[in-house]
Amino acid sequence: MSCGCSPVAANANFDQRPIDVKTIVAGCHPDDVGPQVSVLIVTRNRLSMLQRCLASVWKQCGVFAEVLVLDNQSTEPLGPEDLRVFESHFTGEAAVSPRPAVPVRSGAARFAAAISLQLIRSETNLGVAPGRNLLIARSRAPFMVFIDDDAVFPSPDALRRVVDHFEEAPIVAALAFNVRNVYGDGAERPFVPFSRRKLRERPSLVDSACLVSYFVGAGHALRRAAIDRCGHLEETFFYGEEELDLSYRLVAEGFQIRFAADIAVCHYPQPTLLGRKRPELHHHARNRFVLAKRYIEPWRWPIYLAVWQSRLLWDALRSKALLPLVVGWGEGITAFLKSRRVTLGTAARRYLLEHHGRRWY
Repeated sequence: MSCGCSPVAANANFDQRPIDVKTIVAGCHPDDVGPQVSVLIVTRNRLSMLQRCLASVWKQCGVFAEVLVLDNQSTEPLGPEDLRVFESHFTGEAAVSPRPAVPVRSGAARFAAAISLQLIRSETNLGVAPGRNLLIARSRAPFMVFIDDDAVFPSPDALRRVVDHFEEAPIVAALAFNVRNVYGDGAERPFVPFSRRKLRERPSLVDSACLVSYFVGAGHALRRAAIDRCGHLEETFFYGEEELDLSYRLVAEGFQIRFAADIAVCHYPQPTLLGRKRPELHHHARNRFVLAKRYIEPWRWPIYLAVWQSRLLWDALRSKALLPLVVGWGEGITAFLKSRRVTLGTAARRYLLEHHGRRWY
């Protein structure tokens, strides 16, 4: 069944973009075994946070992994000297040396992990979805893990658990990690695919795996075969909502999305790097119009758009950034008129209804 929403083609020629590829650290996989997991990270002007994120990846056990980092037009380009601190971790014998005691799958033989690292530089700001698409096209593993540069894996077995979840259920196309936002004052808040109301009513939702209807971009994993079938992330969504669009397409194709409660991610939200005048409001406003047209029933449009655009308007007024929102409304209405409807079948609608889908907002 085709999704009908003209997603980015799986064989799109991403090599046409102005990029510079540097194999900063060339790790090795024992006995020439290919990577089981590709860890894909888009970064921009966050070197110290990126290093912290990579340090948590280095601690992973029980998998053969490749790490691809996209330097998305950082003001100060990343270079070998910035990641050289990890050279002893990612190359030669260190790549296959024993790690913390975590059970290793039989396929990993006696090695705790093997990791290779590659840095890719873009001379233009590709945005989140196009940047991740580029990394998808250049990665090799059947399972792809996405983590924000300002997030970390607190446990050394996160990547191994990704492989376990996907191998256990071939119908699962995406894993939503158990993300917690950690703020400067020490406060924490779940950043998971459940509404706040449901979390208040059932706090235990975050304690066990279950099927859900979408995943959060800060930490998630995708099955390559499903992406090859449904298409890459929507590139016109420069920033925001790209994970929701892909979630709808996966569900429409009959795939499942699983909340992996046992894969924790600590996310340390940073101010947007798009600029000081809150242009992300522009992208959120625009993209919500497109989501409504594609996936929400027409008779629900007024409520859906009123809820989201009101929330964005309140945010814009508080931050004195009304202009980006107004521009987003204009572009959103234009995109709304041009977008095509995606008819969700009975099975997809039932899935959304039964697994925490948001049909109204």
